Amino acid sequence: MADVLVIGGASAVHELHARYAAIDRVAVARLAPEVVALPPELRRAAFHEAVQHLLPGGLLVHTPHPEFDALAVEFDLRPPTDDDVAAWPTCRVWRRTTRTTVHDLVHEAR
Repeated sequence: MADVLVIGGASAVHELHARYAAIDRVAVARLAPEVVALPPELRRAAFHEAVQHLLPGGLLVHTPHPEFDALAVEFDLRPPTDDDVAAWPTCRVWRRTTRTTVHDLVHEAR
């Protein structure tokens, strides 16, 4: 399995960004299980942090949680393939689109 970026909890949004800002983009990002227990604004920030680090077509993996499923739709993530689901049987899996996003442009500009 490819390297996985695990996004964990933080006590503030800026803490999340500072922790992961220098990390390159990845094929798989996973929200740590403890993210579910964070306040809603920090759950959203952790989800966003994970998505912005995904390469086009990359996978986002998380503990099942209705809010995360809603965020996946909002962030234009796609349902996974059967192989993706089989690789992460106890988790929810989403695939990032391959279209260019603002995060791709910012990454290229660095």
